[in-house]
Order: sequence, then structure tokens, then C-alpha cells
Amino acid sequence: MKRYREKIKKDKAKYEAVKAKVRLRNNSIKTKLSGTRLADFRTKSKIRQQKSRETKRKRLINKPPLSSFKSRQSFSKSLKK
Repeated sequence: MKRYREKIKKDKAKYEAVKAKVRLRNNSIKTKLSGTRLADFRTKSKIRQQKSRETKRKRLINKPPLSSFKSRQSFSKSLKK
């Protein structure tokens, strides 16, 4: 699935067509829902979005440093030696 998405993103026209198709499908699903089902759909999507943001936040915080030096100062200090 990941390769498919990457392949589609390379071609701008195909990417826009797929986005429009998905948007149409999602909007038609939402219009058919009513009452409690619509409320459930909204709560599920809200929870899904919160979970996604939380995992993104964790992923950005837990990134390991790119170099073995913790700061620019320690790198400069090692160059001077």
C-alpha cells in the first residue's frame, strides 16, 4: 500500500484524481449517516485524529541525535583537540 501511494504521488494528475475520488466517497458516506451513527462517526474520527497527533508528537520527540555529539560546542571542542 505504501509503494502504491508513493507511486501515485509521483504523477500529479493521478494523485489529484485519486484525492477527488476518495473525497467523493467519504462525503457520500457522511451524507448517508444520521443521528447516532453520525455522532459515532464524528467521535471515532475525533479519537483517530487525537491518536494520530499523539503518535506524531512521540515520534518527533524520540528522534535520536544525528551525530555522536550532543551539541555544537562539544563538536567544536573535539575539533580543537
